[in-house]
Amino acid sequence: MKIAVSGTAGTGKTTLCKLISTNTVLIFVPDINDIVLKEMGFESGKQLFDERGQEGHIEWHLKAIEAKIKHDEQNDDYVTDKSVFDFGARSLARIYSNGREVGISDEQHEIIMDALQRGTKLYDRIIYMPLKDRPVEDNAMRTTDNKQRFRFNVTLLGLYSAFGVPIES
Repeated sequence: MKIAVSGTAGTGKTTLCKLISTNTVLIFVPDINDIVLKEMGFESGKQLFDERGQEGHIEWHLKAIEAKIKHDEQNDDYVTDKSVFDFGARSLARIYSNGREVGISDEQHEIIMDALQRGTKLYDRIIYMPLKDRPVEDNAMRTTDNKQRFRFNVTLLGLYSAFGVPIES
């Protein structure tokens, strides 16, 4: 059984995953973004952005989505606090942020689209956690900007719809 809990930062994904893992045989798989970021030599997304700018963030997103799809395809019996679609939405929301496109190559775009296509058959269940209009704890890894959180949420729901992936709320 492969379960992904999906949604915007601060909606309770990790809390729900830990609860599911504690009460089932499923292993909790935490956010791989943090692992990839540390492998790149950074402690936070802010540090990466300060040192490498938007290009560094795009590299991080692409490495993370590739690591996510590899992990989730090769393992079974887990609950994870993001689906491949969360990674795709995060990448696309950043790429098209503030009403303008931040340039990515055709190859980079294909990496995202390929991961999303592969993600359509990956999970037995996807539980979507709705966006909540409340303050989010700033842990230097997640966005606390409500406009960005909303943009991510709309992108995420649009991807599930566009790829015909059923989600539960």
